[in-house]
This record gives sequence, structure tokens and C-alpha cells, in this order.
Amino acid sequence: MNILIAGGTGLIGTALVALLKDRGDSVRILTRSQYPTSNGAVGYAHWQGSAGPELDSHITWSNAVVNLAGANIGAKRWSNQRKKEILDSRVQSTSALAEAVARSDAPPHVFVQASAVGYYGYHPTEQVLTEDSPVGSDFLAGVCQAWETAANPVASKGVRLAIARFGVVLSPDGGALQRMLPAARMGAGGRLGSGRQPFPWIHLRDAAAAVEFLIDKQDAQGPFNVASPEPCSNGEFARALARRVRRPILLFLPAFQVKLMFGEMADMLLEGQNASAQRLQDAGFSFAFEGLDAALHDLV
Repeated sequence: MNILIAGGTGLIGTALVALLKDRGDSVRILTRSQYPTSNGAVGYAHWQGSAGPELDSHITWSNAVVNLAGANIGAKRWSNQRKKEILDSRVQSTSALAEAVARSDAPPHVFVQASAVGYYGYHPTEQVLTEDSPVGSDFLAGVCQAWETAANPVASKGVRLAIARFGVVLSPDGGALQRMLPAARMGAGGRLGSGRQPFPWIHLRDAAAAVEFLIDKQDAQGPFNVASPEPCSNGEFARALARRVRRPILLFLPAFQVKLMFGEMADMLLEGQNASAQRLQDAGFSFAFEGLDAALHDLV
């Protein structure tokens, strides 16, 4: 299968490319950043996220398109300019890809679109959120809604659209876990605020495998929560990580300090989403890492 991946050099994309390469697919990665020389089953193409004849050619080549492109939401404090970058990097690239599919005389069979469980907004309680739960009203919820909506034009060509609403992807090589590990190893990896807020985690390997599953599963359509079926709270995660690195928890951050440090982004850390993975499991997906302790043992 010829699989086109936008954002394929990021955390999830790198893991997904390895899976697809191992099973014999031909992969073409669209990326804004520097990239290695194309070799064998994996090719690279520079793309700035806009429409054009080169993008149309990539779409014609593909049997499946996966869109993972988007600026890192946790890399910088959320100034107005940074919030615009977070939104535009997602919506503009998605619109360009989806409209290219809609124009194509030889469209792909499936379009897998990334999103996040942030779609549901912030929920400090254990309320279970399914794919039918309403969209939230905060900044990230609006980003996710616009991100998903931008992919809708692919339906005009009868292309199957599957949306992966990711939880917090765990990997020592990037993302939240990479940032948490140094503090945990110094005994400063305690809870944030009350610690009762839901923490919808997923092992990187399961995140990539879920995208692979959505590519292959011919009746998988619409949104799917991609988060562990055994969710935990922020405090439970902090304690599990402390056990794994064999360090006591000596410090935690009260809510006011989190807000001083992170500004508006603090809401994302002090609240969360208890996102149910039932729809993904009902479709036939099996998690390799359902429990947090097993996931951390593999990752750390």
C-alpha cells in the first residue's frame, strides 16, 4: 500500500512509519523540517502545508493519507501568537490535504485525521467521555473541532474518514513523559494541583498501532478515542512513575503555582478527560499496554 503521512517525523509519525515499513508498505512523508535522504520504502518530501500541484501528485500516488501535522501544544507558553500557530498549523495543512483529495481523480481509499481528547474540553471529574460527548468550549476544544472539520471535504469523493482523538502519548523520547522524567528522578514528580484530574494516557506503540488499525479497518469511520482503556488520575500517574524510577515523591505543585508557571496552558494540566476507548475496542483493536505499570515498565 502507498501511504502518505503529513507530520511523519513527529513522535507518533516516527513510530507509525516503522510499523508500516516493517510490514512492507511504501511510505511518503510530507514534512516542513529537515529530513534524511529518501531510501527504499520510505520517501520524504518538503511541504509547507499549502495546496499546489506537488501535493496533488502526492495524493494521486497514495492509497491512504494520514495527517498528523500540527505545532506542539506544550512546547511554549500560550501567547496569542502561539495560539494562532497551534490552530493554523493544524487547520491550514488539513484543509490543503482534504481539498487536494476532493480534487483528485484518483483519491485514496482512506484519510486518517489526528485530533485529541481535548475535543471534549476540560473535565475535573471522572465523567466518562465517549465519541458522542459534546465538544468543549475552551481553546483546545475549539482547535480540535476546527481541525476535524477541516478534513470533511474528503467525504465528497467517498473517501473513508477516520479521526484519531489521541490522549497523552507516552514515550521517553518526546512529549509529556520525556518532560516528567527528570523531575521524577529528583523526587519532584508529584501531582499537579489536587491530582484528582483524569489523565488519559496511551503508550506510543499503541497510538501508532491504532492509526495502522484505522488505515486497515474498512468499516472504521468517524471519531475514535485513542487512549488506554484503564485511565488514571494525575496523582495516580505521578505515584506510578515514582515507583518505576524508585524515587520518593518529595514535591508537588499546587494549582496556583501551576497557573503562575504555565498561564492559560495550566487548565490543560489541572483538568483532563476520562476518555473511553470502548468504540476502538469494539471495532476490534487490541491494546498491547492496557495497564499503566506495564506501560511504564516498558518505556522507562
